[in-house]
Amino acid sequence: SHLPQYKAMRMVRWLNTAFLLAFVGLSKVYEEDNFFLPLVEMYQLLTPSELERVHTIGVDTHGLAYREVLSWVVRDIGTLQKQKIISDKIEDAMWKEVVKLRENLEVIFDMDDQPIPFVYVHLIYLISTVYLPLMAYTLAYNVSVADQSHGVEVIGVMCLFLACLFVLGLRDLGFILQDPFGEDLQDLSVMHYVTYTIQMSRRILEGETRPPPSEEEEMALESRRPALGSGYKCSPAVASTAAIPAATGDNNVYKV
Repeated sequence: SHLPQYKAMRMVRWLNTAFLLAFVGLSKVYEEDNFFLPLVEMYQLLTPSELERVHTIGVDTHGLAYREVLSWVVRDIGTLQKQKIISDKIEDAMWKEVVKLRENLEVIFDMDDQPIPFVYVHLIYLISTVYLPLMAYTLAYNVSVADQSHGVEVIGVMCLFLACLFVLGLRDLGFILQDPFGEDLQDLSVMHYVTYTIQMSRRILEGETRPPPSEEEEMALESRRPALGSGYKCSPAVASTAAIPAATGDNNVYKV
């Protein structure tokens, strides 16, 4: 709102591009051909020269490309301040927001660099491989020696089924949490995040500033609003409290 329209559009383009490049460099599912280039073409996020520079860096090279684009934004903010288009205070606020975005994206990459260690994955497989057969054998033995008149076979089968469902479900859940940006239906909706951000930022730029209403229009609106009543209303108990002379002996000094 503090920038000329075309300068604001340029900055929003770069910010959306950086957000998009972060997910492309983060996930093996969202790549240049199936995610980055179609959105760049659809929303016209980069000029040919800017796209060439991004290709020179590499779209799928972890987080290098989005950091480059955010550096364009930071330099542009400094240029706007030197041209006196924005004040020093606005420059500082905008710069802090860009740095905050970069830090938030870096946190995602830090988590991606810390996958579940192999020893824990191996331990889960070992426990499920050893525990489930032992659980099945124990239930089968208990059912074989128990009283057969109360349907213990059905109860044993249900207990075994729930135990397998619980252990194997935890194992599959661990793999889904290890890669939340994959192609499973339970993964985070990266496509929705990116497209929603692009569309909402464009709506902000396309917002129209209406001419201010006249004094007559403002007063007409005020006259149609419900009355507020007295400015300082108090409860009946407080209102009935009379002024009591203070203990100073001076009849002209009162307290309520």
